[in-house]
Amino acid sequence: MRAGERAIRLWSAIDAVRGMLVAPRSHPDAEDREHRLRHLRSGMDAERFGQLWEEGRRQTLDQAIVLALEETAAVESR
Repeated sequence: MRAGERAIRLWSAIDAVRGMLVAPRSHPDAEDREHRLRHLRSGMDAERFGQLWEEGRRQTLDQAIVLALEETAAVESR
């Protein structure tokens, strides 16, 4: 999975968890998030973005953590 696709899945998993916890993000965080998501969205068609977003939202918290740690391990091994 490409880094951008992994990022979309992780962002959507974060949104799902925040929704369950009713944990709003601060204004600067929201602006940064929107900027990053616009950048990721611009690199693929809307259908693919939507598919990845839904995959992320369906993940359990444990699955999202594993996905994040896989990326961390890949970066550290470079």
